Amino acid sequence: MSRQQLIFKNPLLTNPNKWLKDVPKKHCSDLLQNQYYNREELETNSYVQSLIKTDANSINTVLPMGNAIRLSEIKDEKIKNVIKLKPNITEINEPTRLISNNKKYIQSILQSKKIVSKYRPFHPDKQFSKVQIEFVENIVEKIDQLYRDEIEKYMGDIKKGEGDGIKLTEGETKWDGETLNVNKSAFNMKEDLFITFKENPILSQLIIRYIDYKGL
Repeated sequence: MSRQQLIFKNPLLTNPNKWLKDVPKKHCSDLLQNQYYNREELETNSYVQSLIKTDANSINTVLPMGNAIRLSEIKDEKIKNVIKLKPNITEINEPTRLISNNKKYIQSILQSKKIVSKYRPFHPDKQFSKVQIEFVENIVEKIDQLYRDEIEKYMGDIKKGEGDGIKLTEGETKWDGETLNVNKSAFNMKEDLFITFKENPILSQLIIRYIDYKGL
């Protein structure tokens, strides 16, 4: 058993309720019965929705599908024994592997062939496991451009509404109640703009994913 597996078997992690003081021993149904959580707001909150669906990326790694980048194979028969992986920020019908939606993390592993090889997409062909895995050149910049292109596409059709959302404005990126303030300079905008979660779910998720990727 590896050191990591031993750590996860620590009683404090496997059964925290037993060891931590002042932690309720059972699920606190009052939070739902008294509507402490507004279910309608959760259903339209783009940040919450991006975390609902998860994908088992490996035996011991799970990532949220709504806030991860899919890596897929570049079809090029000229490259022998080497498979290059390209990033995708939308669903595709190909074998893929998720990678954390974090620019600094991706930059940090570019020089490690061992870590990069772990992002080999699942493939039924056993020969696939013997080839060398590489990321496409300038993958960090390509991901940035993918986000910008998708966001720009939806920016031209913003639907008006009321309620929770994203406010593109000045200042630091932070939550203010149910509103996410995002510095508008990240999108080269001069005027403030409010984007509701409910009426603009795809655009809202793209913006949240993009600022997560950039670490803003």
